[in-house]
Amino acid sequence: MGQIQMDQSIQANKEKVFALLLMRFNIQPSKANVLAEKWLNQHPEETWESLKILLKNEQVTVSRGLLKELPQSSTPKSPTIKYRDTSRKNSHQLKSTPSVNKNRYRGVEY
Repeated sequence: MGQIQMDQSIQANKEKVFALLLMRFNIQPSKANVLAEKWLNQHPEETWESLKILLKNEQVTVSRGLLKELPQSSTPKSPTIKYRDTSRKNSHQLKSTPSVNKNRYRGVEY
């Protein structure tokens, strides 16, 4: 019974790896299977589950038809979104006017 659950778990992880490779790199499952098997043979300590986690965390990429591990950078990615040559990080540095409740009708404040 335990072997069947392990096989189902491996199969589920394989399918998730294939889905990630298809969505992120547009690699069809038949070719993804070959790529993943080569990578797993080169990294015997890794499993389908660890490959899935590496792909989700964008620590593995496809280069020249092979899966390659990306070097770990010491600085984490900062999720800044650019909009018209300004970043959202700097938007709080703009001059802020004190919020006073003013009524406005057709462009006239009163």
